[in-house]
Amino acid sequence: MTRVRSWMQLFRLPNLFTAAADSLAGFLFVGVGFERVGVLGLLVGASVLFYAGGVGLNDVFDAGRDARERPNRPIPSGAVSRVAALVVSLLMLVAGLVMCAQVGMTTLRIGAILVAAIVCYDGVFKSMFVAPGLMGACRALNLLLGMSVVLPVATAGNVFVVVVMWLYVTGLTAFARNEAVESSRWKLVWSSRVMMFAVVSLVALWTLLEQADWVFLLLVGVLLGQVRVMARRAVATCHPQDVQAAVKTFVLMIVVFDACLVFAARGPLLAAMVLALLVPTVVAGKRLAVT
Repeated sequence: MTRVRSWMQLFRLPNLFTAAADSLAGFLFVGVGFERVGVLGLLVGASVLFYAGGVGLNDVFDAGRDARERPNRPIPSGAVSRVAALVVSLLMLVAGLVMCAQVGMTTLRIGAILVAAIVCYDGVFKSMFVAPGLMGACRALNLLLGMSVVLPVATAGNVFVVVVMWLYVTGLTAFARNEAVESSRWKLVWSSRVMMFAVVSLVALWTLLEQADWVFLLLVGVLLGQVRVMARRAVATCHPQDVQAAVKTFVLMIVVFDACLVFAARGPLLAAMVLALLVPTVVAGKRLAVT
């Protein structure tokens, strides 16, 4: 593994596009125009930095476990030093906060809460039962980051989609907790049901918003179908390879999830902009691990 490739693997390059999709979706969902493209750039940049810093910090704390379960990971393999990963990850989190500060105080507050949640998850709570909910909160806050340029932030529609995102990622994280070893069947079942409930809940946007139509329902159906099919395969075997394949799909589908939000609020054209991020996500995912 080359040095550059090792760093890209450490920071989960394919997943960075899903982080960008969150803040882009939040920005578009609240109806901000592209005359504020500079602000959008700061929000997307902060989201990517927060995600990269978070997963890098995750591997720093997980170095001992990875040495046993996944010795080919960048840190246990020696391709990236633990100290270098720690320093670069922390610098990324700080840089993300600097970008948030340039947008405004509301954005900075949300960014600071997000960083606190990332550090708490990676360093303290990852092995506890609250860990999936905390990871879900990180993704929900990332979506909220994109919404932070419009006040008030806590409208009914905004709160609804943030909660639904939290549910989806909470279920995903619970599903993935033991992906390197054989997983518990009942845990896979209930966590996949949480994800499917979150996806089905998107249909409620039909009543909350005005732009939803049958194409929107089709997109939600595709998302639900992908989650259901991959979850069933993993549940049938509980084998690490099948669980990891399912988790990879679930992570990629966050882009589709974000596109559904934008479609319901702003129509198909802007939703297609978010969905386009699926292309680099999938391409990068063929060369680098997502989990």
